[in-house]
Amino acid sequence: MVDNREYKRGLIPAWGLSLYIELHVKNNVHCFLMDCSGSEATWIHNAYKLGIDPQRIEAIFISHWHSDHAGALPCILELIGRKRTPIYAPPEPSIPTVAIERRGGVLIPCDSPKEIFPEVYTTGTVYRRVPEHSLIVHVPGKGLVIFVGCSHPGIENILYRSMQITGVHKVYAVIGGFHISSRSKGYELGVLFRKLGLVYVSPMHCTSDEAREAIRSVIPEAFIDNGVGRILVINKT
Repeated sequence: MVDNREYKRGLIPAWGLSLYIELHVKNNVHCFLMDCSGSEATWIHNAYKLGIDPQRIEAIFISHWHSDHAGALPCILELIGRKRTPIYAPPEPSIPTVAIERRGGVLIPCDSPKEIFPEVYTTGTVYRRVPEHSLIVHVPGKGLVIFVGCSHPGIENILYRSMQITGVHKVYAVIGGFHISSRSKGYELGVLFRKLGLVYVSPMHCTSDEAREAIRSVIPEAFIDNGVGRILVINKT
């Protein structure tokens, strides 16, 4: 929905992150949003171009309360137009609670790990520099798909915490902001991803070009370019 980089022509990139996720479970489809970016106009434009109906969004997952991840939340809640939309987030929002509730949002603080949809979990808030939690989806037959906002707690810690919480020791993919800028750190992460046997790695947002290319150099077969308009489909085995 929103990322610093354009993947599909006609969409608008902006500093920040917002991911639209559809989860197909048996005959049900759950639609939810991870982060909202900080640009209301950009989010609305891209949603229209991608054919995404905000009213289908059942819940919102806010990784952390920085404005480039949560700033457009009140606007998106108005577009959803529902009286009680769950918002899974770290405690102490930067947006006044009354502004969220007036627009139909219901804050659900995620201090500790919990299941929020079938096979979908929060890592629980990790308090390192910036309180942040990450989204885990267990895809049967594949392993864990982990969505990260900015990885302030450290991407390594997030991966190991996700395995510990779920009891699933296979990370299939990690997608989102890794919060690294140096080539050396990118190379280090690439080595870790290879060691853990990740099938796909898709850095976004706060991952520098140098760091991305270093990751790609270590695990080129697993690296996926990402940006506004990229659609990824992961099927069960």
